[in-house]
This record gives sequence, structure tokens and C-alpha cells, in this order.
Amino acid sequence: MTANRLRFRIFYVVLATGLISIAAAQPVPTPSAYNGGLVPFEKDGKWGYADGKGNTIIAPQFAKAGKFSEGLAAVYTETAPASKVGVIDSRGTGRPFVQETKKWGFISESGQMVIAPEYEDVDYFSEGLAAVSREWPWSDLDTWGYINKQGEMVIKPQFNKASPFSEGLALVEAGGVRFPDPIVKSWVKMGYIDKAGQWVIASKYWYFFYANFSEGAVPFRKNFGKWGYMNQRGKVFIRPQFDWAGNFLHGLAPVVISGNCTRVDKGGHMVGPYAPRAVDSSRKNYEQDSHGTYIREPKEPPCN
Repeated sequence: MTANRLRFRIFYVVLATGLISIAAAQPVPTPSAYNGGLVPFEKDGKWGYADGKGNTIIAPQFAKAGKFSEGLAAVYTETAPASKVGVIDSRGTGRPFVQETKKWGFISESGQMVIAPEYEDVDYFSEGLAAVSREWPWSDLDTWGYINKQGEMVIKPQFNKASPFSEGLALVEAGGVRFPDPIVKSWVKMGYIDKAGQWVIASKYWYFFYANFSEGAVPFRKNFGKWGYMNQRGKVFIRPQFDWAGNFLHGLAPVVISGNCTRVDKGGHMVGPYAPRAVDSSRKNYEQDSHGTYIREPKEPPCN
């Protein structure tokens, strides 16, 4: 074996080992809304489910467990016993390595596995569909698709990022991996699909989306400028003018304009108090540009 081939093999094995470790450590799905009565809990390193009174309903048996949504919950569990495989280390010698095989599947509230564990990553069910990926979720391949509650792939894998459905549409990305670099970002097709998997709103580089639809509207950022609102047909109905824009609730949405928090109605009119946004002066906010406009969806909403 040549030195180059040996170095490549070492790199490949180390990379695979790292990917296996990352897969085992990936976080439990954290959907924004659930409609199940059972709550996941951990005991002795295993996860199960209890009712509202703390009674165990599903015994701890899973490596990870998500909360219930539409009667189903994602669980991370073994699909095959752990096995020892040989790994080539940096000195070219072999050493044992325990490879665990775990995947994500879905259980019912009775604890029955209704969708077999065969996915590397999943999201929660919303409007009857859930985004899933059978491949490494951090790969630059378009591996995400959508399954129904029978486990059937109803929207074929074709996205590199997929979100839950809301009001009949889901935010997806395809054609590349999102990076801060504007050139790489321009390769990515971003927008919303319907339940047939058809693009309803599609943008390359011109509009950036971060949220689900709410009350028929969604906030967006135009190119590298201000934020505005778009309807479900992809028509801008409130022009980009805000430093940040949140989702509508009861006809009003929180926005930041000129460093102040206020609310806007669907006619684009400012409603309610107009108060300075709370700012932590002790640290620089890397989520905003030099003009105070948020360059992405902030970790915490600047206004409520």
C-alpha cells in the first residue's frame, strides 16, 4: 500500500469514526409545538415517557426521545447490536472500536414502533408529515424528504434542509449548503413547498427566509437589506423596512425599526408602543450588521 493510499485510508476511518460519534450525540428534536400528553424522561441513561402525573407509561429504553406531536414521537434507538470493528490509527496499526448502530424512528403513545428506525435525522410531525433524512444530515447532499404517518416517503429526498409544515407550506433549501459567504449562498435555492413537493415560493440569493407561515404571512429579509412580509403566493405586501420582523399573532407582528420595538398590522401600519429595544452594551451583537439590521434570525427575539 502506498503512503498516499495509507494516509487516505487513515483519514477516511478517522472521519467515519467522528461521524459515528456525532450521530450518537445529535440533539433531541425540539419542535415549537406539541399536542401529546406524554412527556419524555431519562432514567439510568435511557429515555421513556410519563403522563402528567409522573406515572411511567413507556418504560425507559431509548437512547434519545422527542416529545409527541400529532400522536407520534421520534425516538433514537438501536437497530443492531454494537459490534467491534478494526480501525487503522496514525501509526498504521489496528485497534478495536465499538460501533453502535442507532437510528431515528417513530412510536405511538402506546409505545409501539409504528415507523421503523431507519433515519439519521428527523423532525417532528406537523400537518401529517415529517421531514426525515436517511443520510448524514450534515452532508452537502440533498438528502431530506417527507414521510407520512404510515412511513411512506411522499416527498422524495431532494433538500439539504427541511422544516415542518405550517399552513400548508414548509421552508426548505436545496442545491447546496448554507454558509455566510454570499457566493456560496447564491447556489442555494430557498423557499417554500406545498404538500405535493412543488415549489410555491423560490428564491436564489434575493430573499432569505427563516420562519414558518403564520396567519398567511411570513417575514423575510431582502438580499442583505431590510426585513418585510410576504404572503403565501410569494407577493410582498409589507415592503422591507425593518431591522427585524417576527411572526403575526392576532393580526399584529413585532418589529424593530430604527432601534425601536413596535408592532405592525397587515396593512403595514405601526401599532402600539414605540420603545427602544433592550441592548446589552457589554457585548457586541454579531447577529446585526453595522446599521443595526439583523443578518439572520436572532437566537432570542429582540421584541415581543
